[in-house]
Amino acid sequence: MRYYIPLIFIVIICASCLPEEKGNIINFSLNDEAVQEIFRLQDERKAAELLPYADEVDATYRYATAQALASVQDTTAVPTLSRMLRDTSAEVRYMAAYALGQTASEISVDSLIIAFGKEPSRWVQSAILEAVGKSGKEKHLRQISGVRTYTPKDTLLLEGQARAIYRFMNRGITTPEGTTRMIELLQQATPNSVRQVAGDYLRRGKDIKLDKYEGELIDVFEKENAPNVRMFVASALGKTEGTAARDTLISAFTGERDYRVKINIIRALRDANYPAVRTMMLEAVEDTNPKVAYTAAQYLRSKAPGTEAKLLGELANNVSHWRVKSELRAAALGRTDLSYANTRNQLSDTIKIAYEDSRNPYEKGALLEALAEHAPNHTYITEAIFDSAATAVTKSYGIQALANLRSRDDFNKLAGWKSDEVKKTLASTFQRAIETGDVALIATTAGVLRNPKLNMRREYAGAGFMTEALKKMQLPRDIEAYNELRRTLNYFRGEDTERGILPLKHNHPIDWSILEDLSENSTATIQTKRGAIELDLLVNDAPGSVANFVKLAQDGFFDGKNFHRIVPNFVAQGGCPRGDGWGSLPYSIRSELGPNYYDDEGYVGMASAGKDTECTQWFITHSPTAHLDGRYTIFGKVTNGMDVVHQLEIGDLIESVKIN
Repeated sequence: MRYYIPLIFIVIICASCLPEEKGNIINFSLNDEAVQEIFRLQDERKAAELLPYADEVDATYRYATAQALASVQDTTAVPTLSRMLRDTSAEVRYMAAYALGQTASEISVDSLIIAFGKEPSRWVQSAILEAVGKSGKEKHLRQISGVRTYTPKDTLLLEGQARAIYRFMNRGITTPEGTTRMIELLQQATPNSVRQVAGDYLRRGKDIKLDKYEGELIDVFEKENAPNVRMFVASALGKTEGTAARDTLISAFTGERDYRVKINIIRALRDANYPAVRTMMLEAVEDTNPKVAYTAAQYLRSKAPGTEAKLLGELANNVSHWRVKSELRAAALGRTDLSYANTRNQLSDTIKIAYEDSRNPYEKGALLEALAEHAPNHTYITEAIFDSAATAVTKSYGIQALANLRSRDDFNKLAGWKSDEVKKTLASTFQRAIETGDVALIATTAGVLRNPKLNMRREYAGAGFMTEALKKMQLPRDIEAYNELRRTLNYFRGEDTERGILPLKHNHPIDWSILEDLSENSTATIQTKRGAIELDLLVNDAPGSVANFVKLAQDGFFDGKNFHRIVPNFVAQGGCPRGDGWGSLPYSIRSELGPNYYDDEGYVGMASAGKDTECTQWFITHSPTAHLDGRYTIFGKVTNGMDVVHQLEIGDLIESVKIN
């Protein structure tokens, strides 16, 4: 092993003299019976039966096999995939490297390092570097970070190096050398794709120290024009906690044109001295873009001092967008001193009136969450949850509001001298929630009950109500809630929380009859009141997900459903039959984790609660989201209508989805 460490350093340096090469991905036909069989084995997670296809004469089948193994992620395939790194086809070698990374197995690292030194294709070398980032140790990160020989024209190698450092970070492995290299890649005239990964690393890295790079980051931010890079550098600047960085962000905010960068600036300043950012935040909460305004309202709710409570209430009355208004009302209530009981009651009454007047279930839900800023409102929220006329959306928001209230570190202070009484009442409410059989109420409550900080076991005579609820749940539809409740039951019994957790068995084969009528160029059009969103369907990369989406669309399943989740500068999510994110159908499909990247806005991915739990819900990204790579199926890409995606708000209807 001592030999390989310097080896990787040597071969990576020497790679800059190799010719530029990127293979042409093999375009296999889904009508080919052998290809269908490979996908079937992938779908059924049968790694042992896939391995013989790695020796097929036709490179198409070898490529498809490696791609399948990337989704299966079975470490028993490592020896075969390692051997495929010597395949005569660059496409197969590339896919083998990607698949090895997906297994995240340390035993593959030696093979990857040796293959890198012999590999003539930079394209494949890039994939090998990234694979090492998914499976290597800190010493490998130090070696990769130390390479300085790549020129700005070495795009593929620079991408591989940046992605490798990023993948290490995703696994919680960072080093000062890696951070320094990412700073350098940002500063140099490297391609946007490289600077983007570097910036995202600096944004997401939890334990990296950036204070000493404040000057360099300011310089990059002021010169950078690409929004996909600029938004990440803004976030990195906030982590320096420097005065100059703070002032740079504040100065840039007003003139910034891209709403996503403005959102990241607001978030970057979340720990800044409040008086210094006050003017900017008050300006931002009245921004014409509701996502920017909402993000600023979130900041004010969590960071504004009590002296701003009255102003926050006035702002709530002046803004028009319901989501921003609800957040500001919550901010006003939460920031009002507990000693001002009458004021808090008056603010609560204003929110209750708005709740009664609203016909928007998402607004009603947001208002219930706002009411949870005042502990005495727990009774009102409970009544709203169990109101027979309440929608699934309202119930979900309501139970989350009570969960948030009970989980607060300052709960005893909020509840005052009645805290013990309120705890008992909430315990009764949570039991009642589980007994309803509603998956959202069950899953949310289960998380609260097993919070070790709350020690809620002492508030229940037994856990029989959980056992009964488990018996009534329908699988696989309710698998997420089932496992959440099972973990809580185990916790109450003093057992390993993972005992008895059910994996999702294969239950929904790929419908090849649907795919027969599709081509590699098939598209879909999502019609909304804000306009149409057109997307390419990635049939060859994710046939099971595409077939599922197409079938649901042709059946009209999506028509009239809501975009139930909008996270500013992250995703717009829809396809839930309940409208609250907890809905599903009585089946699940498999994750298809091919070598596609969330490296731009507009990728369409399958929402999930973990690998192989997908069903009807999907999302569209607002910006690059590299942390989702290799974890969430990509089955489409928006080709027209991204302006519509950026305008979508919670509750917007999907009028129709047409397959073209």
